[in-house]
Amino acid sequence: MKPNEHPIIFSAKSVRAILAGQKTQTRRVVKLRATDGKCSRNCSGIDLSLAWPDRGIGGGGYLKIPCRDGATQRVDCPYGGVGDRLWVKEAWRNRSPIFMPRKFSRLTLLIVAVRCEQLQEITMADARAEGARPGTKYETFRSAYQRQWDAINSRRGYGWDTNPLVWVIEFRRANNVNQS
Repeated sequence: MKPNEHPIIFSAKSVRAILAGQKTQTRRVVKLRATDGKCSRNCSGIDLSLAWPDRGIGGGGYLKIPCRDGATQRVDCPYGGVGDRLWVKEAWRNRSPIFMPRKFSRLTLLIVAVRCEQLQEITMADARAEGARPGTKYETFRSAYQRQWDAINSRRGYGWDTNPLVWVIEFRRANNVNQS
């Protein structure tokens, strides 16, 4: 069975870190769509504020959200699961990565693990796997990652201090050649 492929946007700095073998994880804010608020069991609905990551054996690539009738609803990671591939969208020909077609992607990643956690649960080893590099001898990998996170996400309302729920996607390079 052919694995699913999903696009994912990375900055030029992140692409360089991936190519150098310094980045093997990415964290993305969990954003639940309005349709995720509809219970598939036709009960009175679900409470998105009570979502929690599944931490059971073999789980972690999805959220469990309690329905108002006591059941739970499952929400999968939109970036895919273990074994799926991510094709990297980056700035190209001075254009936004949003518009990059698949055939111009030069980097494909294989998802090796997916989990969901609060942002501030990141460990020192995870911060290093995110490609964070301390800027001074007094800065840790974790504080360097915090600075990097805020530079990208604070203005969108997902700063470090808000401690958002994030998808943690671990990957390895599947290739680094143009797909065309």
